[in-house]
Amino acid sequence: MSNKRKSKKKLGVKCQCQDPAVARPPSLLRKVQCKKCGMFFTTNRDDERNDSDICLNCRSRR
Repeated sequence: MSNKRKSKKKLGVKCQCQDPAVARPPSLLRKVQCKKCGMFFTTNRDDERNDSDICLNCRSRR
């Protein structure tokens, strides 16, 4: 065996698990206090709606 074995290492290839994560857009969720019961909850509803600051429990009791 006069031929030398070539190394099977790949040069210049970087592991994908080391890549940085994709930048996420800022969260659309906001923290709100319910106008009826005072509980804090998160929502993504618009401010224009009348019931956007009422929690799910109070909204379902209507």
